Amino acid sequence: MLVEIQKVNLPKTKRKADPFQIYWGFFCDSFDLDCIEDMLPALLAIMRNYVPYVTLPISIVIGVIGYNIEGLISDKFTPTKKISVEEERLERQLKEMDDSNDLATQSLKSKSFVPKTVFERNIKP
Repeated sequence: MLVEIQKVNLPKTKRKADPFQIYWGFFCDSFDLDCIEDMLPALLAIMRNYVPYVTLPISIVIGVIGYNIEGLISDKFTPTKKISVEEERLERQLKEMDDSNDLATQSLKSKSFVPKTVFERNIKP
């Protein structure tokens, strides 16, 4: 008895990407959008394991670009101060002391310099 086997054409289904078998030919025969969709989960799984090794070169490149842009934008010839910050502070304090009227004192009868305490009251024991 002979059984005739017919060849059935089944529709192709999308294969799940295996992170350990990343080879372009394994997923696709040509470059198309379905191939990229198949490889994306595998690439993301590998990138998750190697994040420190990938981010370091990227951050170095971004830092170098930022350093060079800042060098182009910033002013390279900033003049130095003629007097130091400490000397400016001393001059400002002297000016404030000159402006204040410390020479005009109040009379001693007003007793504004004595704090209001219990000892000022005239209470009999």
